[in-house]
Amino acid sequence: MKAFLLTIFLALTLSNLKASDIDLTGRWELHFSSITYTIKHTLKTAQGKSERAKGKVECAKTCNLVIGVPLRTFDSGDSNRDLHMLETTRGAAHPLVMVRANFLPSVLLNDTFSVPLDVEFAGKKGVFRTANFKIVKRFEIELMIQGVMMIQLSDFNIIPPAFLGMSVEDAVPITIDMVWKKKMP
Repeated sequence: MKAFLLTIFLALTLSNLKASDIDLTGRWELHFSSITYTIKHTLKTAQGKSERAKGKVECAKTCNLVIGVPLRTFDSGDSNRDLHMLETTRGAAHPLVMVRANFLPSVLLNDTFSVPLDVEFAGKKGVFRTANFKIVKRFEIELMIQGVMMIQLSDFNIIPPAFLGMSVEDAVPITIDMVWKKKMP
């Protein structure tokens, strides 16, 4: 009975936690991620997913974010397609997708936000201002964030692969689910 009452108390306390009650300063680590790309072709749509990203955010007056995703960890369910993706994106020479951002901690107090991301992919760098995120759950030491960003293969000098003489679409949506946990001293 005590455990039940404690659970109800914690649930009520956490549900009433306002964003302004959270201290965002310190180091946050990427605890879980699911990153999915969607390639569209006239005849087929395919997705590749990785849950192997690593990342950290250091927040003081500003937050500095770094995330790395090994290209070889993306799985589309078709090993031939995955090998072709690695070849097309120059994965042997550039095995990581790197994402960096600098932003004010107050950005994370909003339910939805957008931050410019510096993305390094296939040996090229790009800045994306169309990365939109929402905070799904906010706890004192944990943030659950979802987002979508759109990349253009041509921005990274990637020639869109072709099948039956037709290329895949240049625009590739990237869906991101992340759980960040605050590193306690």
